[in-house]
Amino acid sequence: MQWRPSQRTPMPFHLASHGLVGILTGGILAISPDLQADPGLNTTSGGLELTRPWPQLALAPGEGFTPASSAAAIEWSADLSIFRAGEYRFFPDSASLRIDGHEVGAGPIRLEAGNHRFEFSSDRQEGWQRLAVDWQGPGFSREPIPPRLFSHEPEAVQALEGRALFEDLGCANCHHSDSPSIQKRRGPVLTGLGSRMKPAWIRQWLDEPERFRSWATMPTMLSDSERADVAAFLSGLGGESLEEPRVRKSNEERGRTTFQSFGCGACHSAELPLRGLGSKTTVGPLQRYLLDPLRYSPDGRMPSFHLTEAEALDLAAYLASSRDPAFEKPLPMGSQTRGGEIVTASGCLACHELQGLAVGSQAPSLEALDETRGCLSETVSAGIPRYRLTAAEREALRQFVAAYRAVPDVAPAPTFDLPRRLAQLRCRACHEIDGLNATGPLAEFAPPLTGVGDKLKSGWIERILKTEARTLDWQELRMPSYGVSHAEWLADAFAKASGIVPYGDDSLGSPGSHLDGRDRLGVDGASGGLGCIGCHGWDEFPPLGENGPNLFEAGKRLRSGWFRRWMRDPARILAGTSMPNYFGGKESPEFLGAVRDLWAAFRSAPDMPPPFGFKTADASPGGEAKPLPTDKAVVIRWDMPEATPAAIAVGLPGGVSYCFDAGESRLRYAWRGGFIDMSRTLLSKKNRETNLTETAEILGEVFFREGAYPIRSTDRERIPQTRFRGYRLIESIPEFRYDVDGVTVHERIVPIQGGLARHFRLEGVERPMWFVPAEADGVEIRSSLDGFQIPPGDSVVFEVTVVTKE
Repeated sequence: MQWRPSQRTPMPFHLASHGLVGILTGGILAISPDLQADPGLNTTSGGLELTRPWPQLALAPGEGFTPASSAAAIEWSADLSIFRAGEYRFFPDSASLRIDGHEVGAGPIRLEAGNHRFEFSSDRQEGWQRLAVDWQGPGFSREPIPPRLFSHEPEAVQALEGRALFEDLGCANCHHSDSPSIQKRRGPVLTGLGSRMKPAWIRQWLDEPERFRSWATMPTMLSDSERADVAAFLSGLGGESLEEPRVRKSNEERGRTTFQSFGCGACHSAELPLRGLGSKTTVGPLQRYLLDPLRYSPDGRMPSFHLTEAEALDLAAYLASSRDPAFEKPLPMGSQTRGGEIVTASGCLACHELQGLAVGSQAPSLEALDETRGCLSETVSAGIPRYRLTAAEREALRQFVAAYRAVPDVAPAPTFDLPRRLAQLRCRACHEIDGLNATGPLAEFAPPLTGVGDKLKSGWIERILKTEARTLDWQELRMPSYGVSHAEWLADAFAKASGIVPYGDDSLGSPGSHLDGRDRLGVDGASGGLGCIGCHGWDEFPPLGENGPNLFEAGKRLRSGWFRRWMRDPARILAGTSMPNYFGGKESPEFLGAVRDLWAAFRSAPDMPPPFGFKTADASPGGEAKPLPTDKAVVIRWDMPEATPAAIAVGLPGGVSYCFDAGESRLRYAWRGGFIDMSRTLLSKKNRETNLTETAEILGEVFFREGAYPIRSTDRERIPQTRFRGYRLIESIPEFRYDVDGVTVHERIVPIQGGLARHFRLEGVERPMWFVPAEADGVEIRSSLDGFQIPPGDSVVFEVTVVTKE
């Protein structure tokens, strides 16, 4: 059966809104201004609609796809992007799947390149239920469908702004409900406030919070005299008395750097500025706040960054240097006694905690609310909170209240609530989520959160969110902690949103050998070393070359199924990764054995010595510091001269070697003589004089250097966009795979008499393309191409030889 592309949404589609699609295709698709597509799938259940990133969910007994029902079915719809025509097989778990209106069975179907209508539905079964749609197709084995391949029409999704506003404004604090989904938002703790905040600021804040913070959710509700009384009462709330620390200009300067390097600016940029903090408080109280934000702001939206006393002092000094004279102007204060009575009676304590006092007012429940009255009326009466709502926000809240009264929440629905929680905690300031890029300006990379529950174990996610645990231990960017309650809830929800039962069994079946796995992690090629420690640290040992995640706790951190897919073909999970594809994407016996051995090593990490290559003794003269190719090629991922950190050194039989730069998807240079000497990087990661990473030393003489990028597309003079896809070994020699302006290229470099032969295979050449040879002295470059022009075709094969001149 052969299906053509669906005609609903033609190709090409909107790159800017489709996240990684542009990366997958090399970024050269023409963009139609009429096409607007958002990542993810539309889902409908119990009358509520939501966008979800992929068709993977897990629900516990009693949970619903949405909070409206624990028994309602769910329907998904989206466009599925197919980039390579061929036969595909789908594996829907406990669900019905239709593609382009056709029911999909167990057998293979042929799909042409383009967009195809994807529709998936499932009834809610009793007990635990897992939904998943895996697939396999040309060039890849069974895997979950990557989220980046789904897109939908945004206007088809019902807006849920009203529910989010109801939580963000703290409405649930006063208007209680039986909802297991809606969350209260606690305001800052008032206990001891007078010892932390300046009296003038408290008075000014109560008058007009939006003058100090345009994004403030604090309502106004009191008369001028009442605000004066409350300000007097709050200013008199004393706390612990601490001596104000001595601050120097150097503290402020270091704090400015800390603010950027730790990632504070990702949230506190133009949208959430922190100007004027020095008019609100002083360095001492601000330092104490930064050391333990959850003590003072229990809603968790300001997390802990695990600052030391010195770091908190520097950051406080920098933040307190910003002043706003408008908030330092003293205004008349009132009666502390009346102020205390007002705080108790007016409902302030519904949001704020104050030791020794309890809530003294009641408001209608959410189920009994009239959306046209009270806070949501056009004219708010005295004594009722006045929120600064736009007409659209007021209408969104009214729609939510009316809809909730008609169909109230009855079931926990963590997979429905998760996107709202991530937005509240501003996770997307640092992380890509569901195809939407991070919004904050970051100096360092933060990993994406799409499908993170499929990658990381629930226990590890919980640990990350409430402790200082780190795997990217070289980064200055800090992953903050959000407290125990947020950590536990998010760890559970991340797993379920990825179709994983939290804290479930996680194994690879047959056990491997942890000793063989240790050998594979190291750099001893004779023992099967893959050179993992070239990029990955192990406990206190830093990586020998560039920095990747520390692997010492990989067995506690990663899910085994994800690790197996990652080792099978890393580029299928992370496009453009410099992680090598050691096994060509195939689950061969060698692959399965290696993965089980590595997994066993991860699980036994605390009980075994570090992998070979970290210690000085490992780098003894004549040892593995100087690998020697014999009858087989030697492939080493290592830092090389004149290359990016993603360099790959290949020693070929016959005394010829070359450096392939995966960072730029091209051959860098070739030499003859010996191979490489890695002693410097084995003994010392960085040069003490330059503070730069040491590179391997070439043992021989370079006879060829590639010039500008050789393969050109459409315009012979333009350098194309490239993306590295990995490599596989064919009789010990790597075949590299990369994209050039969206065209997939396979290149295998082999030794010949006097030099190298470069064997190319290009898939789907439909535009003019050329191979532009380098202008290199001392070598002769020949090609099987006619005039170095690459002809069109589905599979174009040609050869380029580089031979030393006589």
